[in-house]
Amino acid sequence: MCDIATAGLIVSGVAGLSSASQQRSIGKQNAAVARAEADQRAEIGRYEERKSRNRMDRLISQQRAQLSARGVRLDSASALRLGEEAAAERAIDASAARFNTDSQVNALNTEADLAERRGRLGFLRGVAGTASKSLTGSLQLWPELAGA
Repeated sequence: MCDIATAGLIVSGVAGLSSASQQRSIGKQNAAVARAEADQRAEIGRYEERKSRNRMDRLISQQRAQLSARGVRLDSASALRLGEEAAAERAIDASAARFNTDSQVNALNTEADLAERRGRLGFLRGVAGTASKSLTGSLQLWPELAGA
């Protein structure tokens, strides 16, 4: 009977350690996925920002062409003011796009860090739980270990 109980205790310990290791592995995998999403989001954000800048550059060029076609001198005060306003709007649009992208990337990187920490915590809990169960099981199988 003692041999079966010992084998059961060993199997239980191995299973607990395996589960703990799996928790850590899952945490690392989830973190890797979140980091890959963050990298992808950053790339998409850079593309969207360039696209926004190019769109605004085209609009500014169209505006200059329309002003010129109407006979407005492009170095006049009103034409310069319109150009400055359009350039400021272009900068604001690009900054807003960058801010949104950075916020999403930061959130995904934070998610990755949390996934890793959850994995490590699951590993530590699993190891501690397995150790506790193994110690309790050992004392039940061999009470003389407790000095009884």
